[in-house]
Order: sequence, then structure tokens, then C-alpha cells
Amino acid sequence: MSETRTLIRLEGVLVPPHAVAQSAFLASGAPGRVERAARLGGLALGLPALGLLRLGNRQQQRRWATLALTGLGEDRIALLGREFSERFLGSRIAARGAELLQRARDEGRSPILLSHGLRVAVEPVCAALGSSALYAAELELRDGRATGKLLEPDVEGVLDDLVAQGVNLEASYGYGSDAADRAWLGRLGYPCAVNPDALLRQAAEREGWPVLDYPWS
Repeated sequence: MSETRTLIRLEGVLVPPHAVAQSAFLASGAPGRVERAARLGGLALGLPALGLLRLGNRQQQRRWATLALTGLGEDRIALLGREFSERFLGSRIAARGAELLQRARDEGRSPILLSHGLRVAVEPVCAALGSSALYAAELELRDGRATGKLLEPDVEGVLDDLVAQGVNLEASYGYGSDAADRAWLGRLGYPCAVNPDALLRQAAEREGWPVLDYPWS
């Protein structure tokens, strides 16, 4: 009998999408009043545009918000990322999402968590959920400082590796939440859109995938 897996997008399934909140929190922790004001001012100027993107494409939203972190030091990012996790993510785990995670374990489909959030911010949440299989985003660094570019995990590459290990994707499950999840969900036998943005909702309806909506705890 071939192995199966369950891929779960952390944001939108287990915790709320938090790209702007995460960037704003890290930007607010920049040393010096002038630097903090500049970063938060830049993010604030883009909020109207981000509002338009919110329901449409969360991927664009994440990439824009990350620009506010340009120049922030690596040590500062690690410190603020952990603080953001403790203050804002740990208490926002969705009960329904946790049930999906536990069901995967109970049915022998070892879960793999995918995250658009920075690894330093989401690792504590994954540890609290009892999961060590995590693929998360990183900030591109140059000389120890962020360039403003977000490096998101290559989920297609993850799936290719699973196939090479003998995992049966046609018998595997996936729970995604935004447009960036559309491609990898399509490679699984049992895809599901959870609290999806507008673009993924449209794709799910077109492909006949189940859509699951629920409130946050």
C-alpha cells in the first residue's frame, strides 16, 4: 500500500492570514523613531491598494507588505518574529483547522504544513500543533539585512520530492487558502479550498473542489 500525505496551508486554514499584520509588527520594531516612522508610513500608504487585493490575491498582498522590512537586520527579524508569534498567532488557532490536522494524523496521512509567514514567526505555532514538517517563507538577506524580497517555499518541488519517495499524490489530501495554492492543490487527489480568497474560490468552483468556510476561534 503506497504512502499518502496531507498538505495544509497554515494561513487561512489553521491561523488567519496575517501578511500585513506581521510586516507592520516587524516594521514597528525597527530601531530608531525615524526608521520606524518611515517603514510604517510606507506600509500605510499602500493600505488602500492592499485592501483592494485582500479579497483577490493574497500573494500580491504578502509581497507588497514585505517591502516595509527592507534593511531590517537578521537578529532583529528573529526576535520580532518570535514575539509576533507569541502575541498574535498562538491564540488564534482555528478549532476546525486543528480538527483537519488531527484527522490527517488519525488516518495515517502524515501532515505537512506550508506557510507564507516567516519561519521565525510560525515555527512556535507548528510546535504547539505538534508538527515538525514545515515549509515556511524566509526573507532574502544580503549582508545580514533584508532586501524586501519574500522567499516562499517551492511547494511544487516538495510534491516532486514526495513522489520520488513513493508517496501517492492521487490518494493524498490538500487544504489551501489562496491563489498561490491553486497549482499544487490540482496535483492532489483530494483538494479542498478553506476560507479561500476570491481567486482560489473561483478556481475551486470551476474545478468542482469542495470549499470549507469557518470562523476563527
